[in-house]
Amino acid sequence: MELKVGIEVFLKPIDSNAKGKDAIMNYIREGYIVSKIGSKYIYAWDGRNKTSELQFHKDTRKENNWNADWQLFFSRQEILDDIEYNESLRKLRNTFGSYGTIDLSVEKVKRIMKIVEED
Repeated sequence: MELKVGIEVFLKPIDSNAKGKDAIMNYIREGYIVSKIGSKYIYAWDGRNKTSELQFHKDTRKENNWNADWQLFFSRQEILDDIEYNESLRKLRNTFGSYGTIDLSVEKVKRIMKIVEED
């Protein structure tokens, strides 16, 4: 999606409310509107109260404060994809931790390596 003033965006919690997919889905904020786009930041507000305007880093789309509570997304599906990506990474890290034995068959390891080596 092209970033421009006036489009609707979605905010995903990334603070203590972001514990698990169900909690994240319950706290998603919809209906925020991009109000300004600067060289470093994207600004979005809820359309009702100008003091609700939040500032997000353009590169990370995370809220611009020391304790970021929100991350900006362009669709609900993009949030679901992000959740799935992070859950998959966590599972991979748990499976392939740096200590202990990895309990995978030779065939599974070969299939994994094929995927990893894809262009």
